[in-house]
Amino acid sequence: MNENQSRQNNSFNEICSKPTNLVALYNSLSGNQYPLDTPVEVKVLTDNQEDYIYFVIDDKIVVLSEQSVVNENTPLRFFFLMSRFYETILADGLNKYACKLISLPRPEFYVLYNGKDDFLDEKILRTSVQ
Repeated sequence: MNENQSRQNNSFNEICSKPTNLVALYNSLSGNQYPLDTPVEVKVLTDNQEDYIYFVIDDKIVVLSEQSVVNENTPLRFFFLMSRFYETILADGLNKYACKLISLPRPEFYVLYNGKDDFLDEKILRTSVQ
């Protein structure tokens, strides 16, 4: 990791270290207007040496990833990440074979691009070809 990437990563971690910053960032990304004091549960999940910051807000799991290179397989990685997260929820005694619906938080994923190449302000990445 070069010095510039290290500075960017530190900025990302600083933003994500305060719940009020996360709420403000989420409002900006999603168009929502949650009050800055909205309670959020902040967690970090490591997958193949990459850290993902995620937090739970209003029964949604919001996953943030900072990337300096656009990776078209990011949605696939998010899929596996969410599988692991949902397994931890079920490990808390919920029976996935029960007939009653298990209510799971809805995931939302945001990749914050910090690379040098030009890239769209917004792009939807998919797990399959359209």
